[in-house]
Amino acid sequence: IRVDGLACPYCAYGIEKKLNQLDGVRFIDMDLDKGIVTVETHDVKLDDRQLEKLFKDSGFTYRSKTETEKGQ
Repeated sequence: IRVDGLACPYCAYGIEKKLNQLDGVRFIDMDLDKGIVTVETHDVKLDDRQLEKLFKDSGFTYRSKTETEKGQ
C-alpha cells in the first residue's frame, strides 16, 4: 500500500493499530522512507475504499494498493 505523509514512528503505530483491527490481517510492516505499508492477510482481500477512508481519517493520503500471492 502506497501512502503519502507517513513519516514518523508514532504515526506508523497509529495506522498499524487501525489496520490490525481489520478482519484477516496477520502481519504489517512499514517502510516510512518509501511510504509503503505491507499487509499480510489470511486469504482476505482488503477493500480499497475502506483503506482510503482509514488512511484519510488518520490524516494520510492513500495512493494505491498492489496485491501479490505469498511467496512472490
